[in-house]
Amino acid sequence: MDDLWRRITQAFLHDPPCKAYDFSKNHEEIAQNFAKTCCVDVPLDYAEYRKTIAGDNPDWAAAASDRIVFPCSKLCSVTFSGKIRHPLSGECLQLNPPNSLALAVEILQNGLGGIKADSWKDFFFLLWRRWKESTALADSTQQNGPDLAMFPADTRLADHSIWEHMSLTAAFEACRNSEQEKITPSFLLFQLGPVQDFIAAARSTRDLWSGSYLLSYLMAHAMKAISDEIGPSSVIFPNLCGQGVFDLANKEIFDRICYTGAKGEESLWHRIYGTTDNAPDKERRHEAFNRLFAPTLPNRFLALVPSDRAEKLAQLAEETIHSVWKEIGDNCFSRLCRNFPEMQNWQQRWDKQTEQFWQITYQTMPFFASAD
Repeated sequence: MDDLWRRITQAFLHDPPCKAYDFSKNHEEIAQNFAKTCCVDVPLDYAEYRKTIAGDNPDWAAAASDRIVFPCSKLCSVTFSGKIRHPLSGECLQLNPPNSLALAVEILQNGLGGIKADSWKDFFFLLWRRWKESTALADSTQQNGPDLAMFPADTRLADHSIWEHMSLTAAFEACRNSEQEKITPSFLLFQLGPVQDFIAAARSTRDLWSGSYLLSYLMAHAMKAISDEIGPSSVIFPNLCGQGVFDLANKEIFDRICYTGAKGEESLWHRIYGTTDNAPDKERRHEAFNRLFAPTLPNRFLALVPSDRAEKLAQLAEETIHSVWKEIGDNCFSRLCRNFPEMQNWQQRWDKQTEQFWQITYQTMPFFASAD
């Protein structure tokens, strides 16, 4: 299992976020050097990884999926004045990129500085969840970090960011078959219902929020069941990066990842959601903490999963929802019984109603299926 996470991490780091500065093969070495920042036992070797993926490269699949078909990519190309023209709307976005590749690498390196991740799984989760966010905060003096967080994957057709491309490449790598010879992805569309009837039962604003949050909470754990197996980047919709309710479902991973700085050791969870005496940081973390209580996840998700595990992963997500729902129901019933002891006689009826409430449906389809 750890080999899977190493390969996913390798796929994620096939390009550095600052690739737009250097499209020569030097960018591969730059990407690998970022992995040396954290305490992962085995170094990454892109040359060796390239041999294992010869002829079935997740980078190619991600690039073909990312980019729209466009007749003349030169019309949308990016120069390092930082001006990006969107190929569909024609609108321009003016970035303020760092003055040099060396400065961009330094900012990105600072975003990973002082981090300890003891496993490939934790390290990948850190890269996927925190690197872009910490990069945007890493350079408070020159304000280049936020623009690095929006760097394009390709200067010839700048319709998506390098961070999206890195995540999608990792998602395709996770879809390699059990023999690790070929990428065999499938789409998994998963849906939880009934939504309308559940929300319509609300009788107050508090009920509306509670119902919405409960749906998001259940879906967060369903998607966690998938991400624990093949990585959070495999969930294509919704984008889970920065979703507070999904962070909460993965708190044990946040607690394992540690930062070491002038004030000692600090977990990733505390770094994002903790408190501080510094006023600007306190305000920022207060905003982050509020995300934990935002019911932002819909009642369906689309994931890219390995074809030979698609059905089992869907069943795992379904079982997780039933398990979490039962835990919530049992806790509610126990609390009711403490206040109303006579309700203990309703245990059987309570269990039957909670077991039959949710309607879960899912559909899988091979990614390379013919339209015929």
